Amino acid sequence: MDRMTATQGAGEKQWGDEEKGVSMKYCKMVAVSFLVLGLWACNAEATSGYSWAGGSISGYDGPDLGDDIGLGFSTYAYLQGNEDSYSDPYESWAEVYDEESESYGYGYASTEGEGDVEAYANSMDGSYTKAIGRASSQWGFRIDTEEDLGAWLTLDIDWGYGLEVSTDDLGHWANSEIALSARLINITTGEESTCAVDDALYAMDGEYSYFDMGSTSSLSLFFNEGDEGMFYLEAYAMAEASGPASIPAPGAIVLGSLGMSLVGWLRRRGTV
Repeated sequence: MDRMTATQGAGEKQWGDEEKGVSMKYCKMVAVSFLVLGLWACNAEATSGYSWAGGSISGYDGPDLGDDIGLGFSTYAYLQGNEDSYSDPYESWAEVYDEESESYGYGYASTEGEGDVEAYANSMDGSYTKAIGRASSQWGFRIDTEEDLGAWLTLDIDWGYGLEVSTDDLGHWANSEIALSARLINITTGEESTCAVDDALYAMDGEYSYFDMGSTSSLSLFFNEGDEGMFYLEAYAMAEASGPASIPAPGAIVLGSLGMSLVGWLRRRGTV
């Protein structure tokens, strides 16, 4: 009987130790969970602004464009605080990027009358970031037509752009802007046909907004035999974001404090 009682007592002790171990295991899990939730609530996503814009010739009607008197292109990229922000002119593309904040500016242009730009500004907590992308394309030509009285030249331009702003907390703001313009110029006579589009989007205090757009515009101009002409396209995108240092919400402070208290208690018991 004494042996059975001793065995039973040992079994109960072992079961009690296992139960205690399981309880402590769950205590650890709860403590870490509270701590992680508190840290997550205190560190929300950064405020950001994003914009992109592009345009290109999509259609042509009129006389032959004879000799190409190519005038080239230029691109430009800028990022707040980045030493490599400014690109050299007459480059087909320019890009600057900050790995820490993931912010960037980008511009691309071609002599075929095409331009594409992007800008993304990601504000780390307590910082201001601004990014710009710009590209311009100049395409020159000399009219070749058998019409003694000249002819009309029409170019169709496809536009596209998007804007997005996201703010995470009170006092945060983000802004994004785009501008696109196209010009068909008769260099010989000085006449020109133009079209342009610009847009902007702004958000603050936890707001979020997104917008995109696509359209087609036409440029028409009269040319005589031998007239020199130029098509000019410019695309611009800008994004900026400001996120002052956030004040943790009361709930986040409570969660974090509970987690730290539980972890401290477990350490005193020598279980962590």
